[in-house]
Amino acid sequence: MKNWKHLLLLLALFAFSATATSCSDKDDPVNPEQTVEPDQPDKPDQPDQPDEPDQPDQPDQPVESELPKLGEVYSLVEFMGVDKNDASIGYVAIYVSSTTLDVDQNDNFIGTGAYIGVMINVEMPASGALEGIPAGTYPVNKTQSPVIGTVASSVYYAVKDSKELVSQDVFADGSFTIQSLGGEQYKLVYDFTTKGGYAVKDECTTTLTIGSEDEDYSTLTGDVTVGTLTSAIAGYSGPNSSPSVSDYYTVILSDDAPDTSGENVILSFNVTPNAKGGVPAGTYTLVDPYYTEGFDFSTVEPFTATAGFFPSEENIDGTWYFNFSESNPAQARLCSGDIEVSTDGTNYTFAGKLYDYYGHAVTFSYTGAAQYVDLTQQQTNSLQPLKKHAAKQCLRRSAADRFPARCRF
Repeated sequence: MKNWKHLLLLLALFAFSATATSCSDKDDPVNPEQTVEPDQPDKPDQPDQPDEPDQPDQPDQPVESELPKLGEVYSLVEFMGVDKNDASIGYVAIYVSSTTLDVDQNDNFIGTGAYIGVMINVEMPASGALEGIPAGTYPVNKTQSPVIGTVASSVYYAVKDSKELVSQDVFADGSFTIQSLGGEQYKLVYDFTTKGGYAVKDECTTTLTIGSEDEDYSTLTGDVTVGTLTSAIAGYSGPNSSPSVSDYYTVILSDDAPDTSGENVILSFNVTPNAKGGVPAGTYTLVDPYYTEGFDFSTVEPFTATAGFFPSEENIDGTWYFNFSESNPAQARLCSGDIEVSTDGTNYTFAGKLYDYYGHAVTFSYTGAAQYVDLTQQQTNSLQPLKKHAAKQCLRRSAADRFPARCRF
């Protein structure tokens, strides 16, 4: 009986010990009816996902306000012929390009500026010869057939620092206005929306001539006032031709003795016959052998001056401006304006404001003696070396060279 009590005491102590151990493992008592989930094995580490590749930067769409304007322009007019189905409808292409733009040997733009080409449909006269640019407002033609008085085709470029911000865009809506300012001077007004979404509002004033290569032979981008001229030489060449109603003088004004290092103004004068000894005083108006209809040296009148021209590949003649300095080289074929000649004893004053094809003014004045040379008595013309040097240095280009073939119709 005593052993039995001992056995009960041992069982009680065992049960107490087991309960105390379980409660020490967890603050809350374990529910004996709850199933304990076995520990899950750790999941293996997932490999790092590769980073998304960087997307290439999309080129920024240029802001309209940042697009260069035309400013001063070069211009080119091409008569493209008549419509194959209706000879009363003609095509005229008018291109303008900022004078701050040029073109390299690969037809890529250099500089900053705008370039616009517009082809218009015009009514052809019965003679079949278009003699001028018809003024008016030309809306964009949205039909598939040519319509007189509309824009048939267009092209627009905007270039900044030799980079084309807008390239080969075309006009989707709007109008092109041509205003005549008299003679061959016109104001061109552009008011378009392009297919690329740009609103193009621009204008310029320029010379437009149909049927001409518009040979400019000028590198001027603005007006020029010639510096101090200190020497003059006047060469008498005799009659302009045989027969002739005028004789011919060449006068070279220089900032030193006539040479190939500084500024030179080369003038031509058609004077009264047998005017040996010096250029007669008077006002001489330039006439242009390239663009004066029916120009003939045998009939050119006295008191005119001949615009610059090339009598041969190796020589220049007529009226020119050259700056042969290395720091600021420049040239201009001068083709309009007046020259005033006056005398005071043995001294001359030669003064004028002459213009290149694009209207850039060259203003000059010289007062002093003029060395007289009778070129009819010389076996070798003493003025030819300077003229031939000028011809070699002259950038002989036409306006068409400034308008890349890839940007024309």
